[in-house]
Amino acid sequence: MSQSFHKAIDTLVANFANQRPIRTGSLIVTLFGDAILPRGGTVSLASLVRVLETFGLSERLIRTAAFRSTKNGWLTATKIGRQSYYSLTESGRRQFDEASRRIYGDVPDNWDGAWTLIILPHGLEGKRDAIRKDLIWLGFGQITTGLLGHPSIDSTPTIRHLSDHGVLDQVIVMHAKLDRVTSNQSQNDLVRSCWPLDEIEDQYRLFLETFRPIYKAARSSKTLPPHLCLLARTILIHEYRKIILHDPLLPRELLPSSWCGALAYQLCRNLYGVIYQNADQYLTTHLESSEGPLTNPGRNFEKRFGGLPHIS
Repeated sequence: MSQSFHKAIDTLVANFANQRPIRTGSLIVTLFGDAILPRGGTVSLASLVRVLETFGLSERLIRTAAFRSTKNGWLTATKIGRQSYYSLTESGRRQFDEASRRIYGDVPDNWDGAWTLIILPHGLEGKRDAIRKDLIWLGFGQITTGLLGHPSIDSTPTIRHLSDHGVLDQVIVMHAKLDRVTSNQSQNDLVRSCWPLDEIEDQYRLFLETFRPIYKAARSSKTLPPHLCLLARTILIHEYRKIILHDPLLPRELLPSSWCGALAYQLCRNLYGVIYQNADQYLTTHLESSEGPLTNPGRNFEKRFGGLPHIS
């Protein structure tokens, strides 16, 4: 039975390696956030190369991507003797902390009907486009020029981003509820105009088609080789991350009836729960910091997807 899992992972890795362009830097960030950050956050470049070569990537490509990630502000490098050690930068950690809440958190529920609206006045010392880009990354949709909104969002990261831009005292943040005369159709039309839901839904469907066979093979296998589990876990989160960070995570009342985002979350949660422990075994034996093997994951790691120890 383990042969079916092996075959499924071989296909998954081959398809990943055939993607063009190969975004090695993005994969490195995924591995750092998912596996390295919970275990101390620092890893030697040599051991990182050894692990990433199993994805079909060349050493040269990996080293170049790591170097570029430092130039782009995601990673920082420290030299100790002849070895280089890489960590996420402070801004990289903060961004992944925010991303983690969306990747590993629960599907939004219990919408109270309120919208958060943000008005960006003219000017803003040339920061308007950067602020808008940040808010859209958080999940906001642009309703009109200078007006962004979201029907269900945690205001804490929003306030923090506005504060980081130094415009907290210049923008207007408000919460509003729809008047009873507003029709469901007009609200649905607004949602469609603000977010590319059809495109996101197509990506979720492809995700389901890709990882359902892997979950089935994993569940039916008596043994799950650690290196295959690491490959599956990393690509699983890598592909899910690419979708979930573009999903505005709207309340189900505003989503189309065919929406499969919740199914994708459940599949990601279930597959992760089956393979994460064996993947950690591989990480323990193949990744190292300047002090030796990586430390064990902290308690926050166990809270992923609502509680990893309880995933069947």
